[in-house]
Amino acid sequence: MSGQAGLRHAFTALQSADYRWFSLSLLLTSLGAQLLQIAILWQVYVLTGSALLLGLTGLARAVPHIILSLVGGVVADRVDRVRLIQVGQIGNAVLVLALAGLTFAGGVQMWHLYAITVLNAGLTAVTQPARTALIPRLVPGTNLVNAIGLNATIQQVSQIVGPALAGIAIDVFGLGWTYAVNGAI
Repeated sequence: MSGQAGLRHAFTALQSADYRWFSLSLLLTSLGAQLLQIAILWQVYVLTGSALLLGLTGLARAVPHIILSLVGGVVADRVDRVRLIQVGQIGNAVLVLALAGLTFAGGVQMWHLYAITVLNAGLTAVTQPARTALIPRLVPGTNLVNAIGLNATIQQVSQIVGPALAGIAIDVFGLGWTYAVNGAI
C-alpha cells in the first residue's frame, strides 16, 4: 500500500457522516474533560498550595471511575445510548457552568471542587461505555476496527493537547472563562 493510500485507509471510518460527527463530538468532549481536569487542579493549588489536596483531587476523579464503569456498561446495554450520552453531556455542562459562576463570584470552596470532580467523573464513567458501544451503529463492519483505532487516537491526542490548551486558556482568559467556554461547548 502506498503512503497516500495507507493514510486514506487510516481514516476510512470517517467516510461515514454519522461517525464523523461522533468523532468530532468525542474530540471536543475529550478536550473539554482535559481542560476541566487541569483547571480544577490549578484552582485547588491556587486556593490551598497543598500538594496533598492536589493529589486527593486525582483520587476524587478515580474513585467514581472505578466504581461506576461497570455500572455504565450495564446501563448502556439497557437504555438508549444516544440519550444517555446527551444526559451526561448536559449534566457535565451544568456542573462546569456552575463552577464558572462560583469562580466569577469568588465563592469557590474546596468542597465545590471535589464535589464537581466526583460528579463529573461519575457522569463520565457511566456514559463512556455508551460511547464505545455506539460505534458499531455508526460505521459498516469493515470499518469498525478503524473507528475503534481512531477513537483511541482521539483520546490520546486530547490527553496531550488538552492540558496545553488548558494552560493557555487559564493564563490568557482566567479560570472563570475557561470553565464558562468549556461548559458552553
